[in-house]
Parts: sequence; structure tokens; C-alpha cells
Amino acid sequence: MKKLFTLAFLAIVASLNAFATTYLIAGSHDILNGSVDWSTASTENDMTEGTDGTFSLIIKNKTVSKGTYEYKVFEKGGTAAYPQSNAQLIIGADAIYDITFTFNPTTLAVNATAVKVGDAAEITHTYTLVGEAKIAGVDWSTTATANDMTKGTDGIYSITKSGLTLIAAKDGGYLYKIARDHGWGVSYPSANAVLTVTEDGIYDVTFTFDPNTYAVNATAVKRSSIDTHTYTLVGVAAITTPDAAWTPSITANNMTKGSDGIFSITKTGRELISGRAYEYKVARDNSWDVCYPSQDNSSFSVTEDGVYSVLFTFDPATSTMNAVATKTGEKINRTYTLVGDEEVAGVAWNPSSTGNDMTLGEDKNYSITKTRLVLLKNKTYNYKVVRDHAWDVSYPTEGANATFTVPEDGTYDVTFTFDPVQCFLNATYTVVTGIATIQSGTSSESPIFNLAGQRVDKSAKGLLISKGKKYIAK
Repeated sequence: MKKLFTLAFLAIVASLNAFATTYLIAGSHDILNGSVDWSTASTENDMTEGTDGTFSLIIKNKTVSKGTYEYKVFEKGGTAAYPQSNAQLIIGADAIYDITFTFNPTTLAVNATAVKVGDAAEITHTYTLVGEAKIAGVDWSTTATANDMTKGTDGIYSITKSGLTLIAAKDGGYLYKIARDHGWGVSYPSANAVLTVTEDGIYDVTFTFDPNTYAVNATAVKRSSIDTHTYTLVGVAAITTPDAAWTPSITANNMTKGSDGIFSITKTGRELISGRAYEYKVARDNSWDVCYPSQDNSSFSVTEDGVYSVLFTFDPATSTMNAVATKTGEKINRTYTLVGDEEVAGVAWNPSSTGNDMTLGEDKNYSITKTRLVLLKNKTYNYKVVRDHAWDVSYPTEGANATFTVPEDGTYDVTFTFDPVQCFLNATYTVVTGIATIQSGTSSESPIFNLAGQRVDKSAKGLLISKGKKYIAK
């Protein structure tokens, strides 16, 4: 009977133990087992119950840096955590420690002690600025290596964020912290630091952190007032497109403001020629009222022909601009062809006429000379330049034609030129022979000329000139 009672008692104890509450420690992995901060899923930081009913966890031979570390006691499988605010363990120097955590479930007392058991080699850490995206670029990211601070010769870490647009009346200011080793296990200060400014503006802000005193600071220097203007790239047709050359009203060329206050625009697929200057400016508010530079143009060039992506930047605080051309493809061999009225092109508006293909000169411009054209004083002659024997791309754009006139009736040599950088067309003429004055009136004896400027009789056939007008004789 006694034996049966003993077995029943042990069964009851085992049953009670099965439902007993157990605890674990979670917090900064720097003072615990494992490599994950605030992990409640792992068993490696479970606490052990002592005979006095208190729970403990001992971490042996842990290398810990000087600093303040936070932790909590969590009920396993439950929702309770102690204390309500995080507990803290303060480490006074880099060293090797035995760390003992204790918890009394009756009094809810939480404690941790660290006993130095050895010296540690110098421990190096990475300190990173984290905070609101307005000042850190990304919102509260401990892994943004672009925000890693640099250690100075005085041991102070710092980082400067330039061109920040800050508002004096922002509710609560701009919040930030310094995180250690790209994680949330250790960060400074325990509450967020706050950056405020006394007036709206564009600022350069230097953030500093002293790992010896844990002092966090931010110094804001105002560069300029907040810029609400629009800035637009204007320049030669080869970089802004032919229909937008030197036109500040083209909103497609408006630049975008970056978080650093710098405006930029990238032009891709630009076919650029070595040895030519590509000129440009920046216009403010889509007009010529204010532009940069105010007098001369900025320019850039490339060292080899090819297809380029060009990044243009403008800093309104310093009125400085820059262009960086990156080659993205090899040169595309283009053909440029004169098309126009039959009197100037020989055939009327025919883009496939190889006889009108232009020649590339040493100045990197294209040209063709049409000789012995019979031209009339009172007529406007139309022409264009087409690319690659097709109407897909032609100059001038948007259906307009280039035109020219001559001062007197006569025979002319006319040279047509095309600048692929400016997308500019021009026609210059030289008088070969003048046509004798054509008498007005209807007399059948009026002189008749062919298109070569030669006088012919009235039996001639084809396109002829008489009394200042052209006609077809059949």
C-alpha cells in the first residue's frame, strides 16, 4: 500500500512539473548565447530553476565590449515579460566575462552580474546613423552601409549628410540614433536623439558619436533657403532632342531634385561624336529669365564616337553644374540625305536618292553641293535632311522645312550643310551665271531658258523658264 502511495505522489509531482512555468532571457546577443537579438524562439538562453524557486542563466567566457546592454525575462509559451521596461547590464571595459542572470518569480526581481575572467583583444565595432528617411536617406535601417560613420583620430565617429531640407516647425523634430554593428542589439541613446532647426532651409548636418561617453550629437549648418524653383536642361539638339534644342519650356527636360538638394537628369541613347563640344545650360522656372551659367555655356566632349548615357547635375546652392558621359554602345553609322523641291534636289522629296547623300567633313559636319541650279528671285525653295534614307527622322523636325531664296534670277551652285550636334541646316550659294533679264508680258518672243541657265528656242521640251516663271513644255 505504501508503495502504491509513493508512485501516486511521484505521478502527481511529474504532472505538476509538466505544467510548471519556465523562463528564458532575450535581449542583445552581445551578452547572450547565439547571434540573434531578442530571440524568444531559441532554447539556448533558457533559465534553470534552483531549489529556492529562483531561475538563473549563466553565460561563460563571453567577450563583451564596453557598453550598456538591454535584456528581459520572458515566460516560455506565455506573454509575460519582466521588467516592464528593459533591464540593463552595464559593461565597464572590453573584456571576457561570466554573466549571471537571475529572476525571482515571486518578487519579479530581475538581475544580471558580469564577472571579468580575462582580458580581450581590442574589439572593433561599426557605428551607423539610423533615423527618419529625411535625414538618413532610408527609414530606420541599421544595415544601410552608406550611413556607416567614420572614426577620427580623436576616436570620435562622424558622418555628414549634405543638402538636407529641414523644416523648423516639424512636430517632434527629426529623430535618429546610432546603431552598433548593423543591428538593434546596441544603440545610442536608449531613447531617440532629436535634431531640430530654428528656420527652414537646406542644411549640411554632421552627426557624431563618442563610444567612450556614448555622447550623440548633431550639428546643422544652413547652406541656403529652401529652393522651390524648377530647373530645366537646355542645350544642343544632340543631347536634348532636336525639337527641344535650347528651349527652356520643354518640361520633359525638367531636372529632379535629390535628397542632397542636387538636381539631375539623365539622357540616354545619345549618339555623340568625338572632337565636338556639346553645349548646355540650366534654365530656372522654364524660362530664360534666370539661367546658369548666366553668360557662357557649359560644355562637355567625348573621346570616341559612340552611344552614351549622360548624367547632368546642378547644385543651386553653388550654381555649379556637371555632365558625366558614359559610353553604352558603339558608333552607329548614319547616312544623311538632302531632300527638297525638284529645283534644288533634282528629284522631288525623295529620301532614297543616294545621289543626294551628304559627305562627312573633317569638321564632323555633313554637306553636299548642287551645281548649276537655275533659281528664281521671287521663289522660296524648300528642303530638309533625312536620316538613313527614311522619313522616320528628318530635320527640321515636326514637319517644318528649311528654306532659302536667291537675290536674282540666275544659275547657282548651292552648298547644303547639316550639323549633327546642333541639328542645324544651312544653304549657301555662289552665282555661276546670271540669266538675262526676263521681259514681262505675253510675247511669244520672250527669252526661254532651261534649268542649266542656257537659252533655248521655243521648240525645247521639258521644264523651262520664261518671263520669270517655270513651265513644262511638251
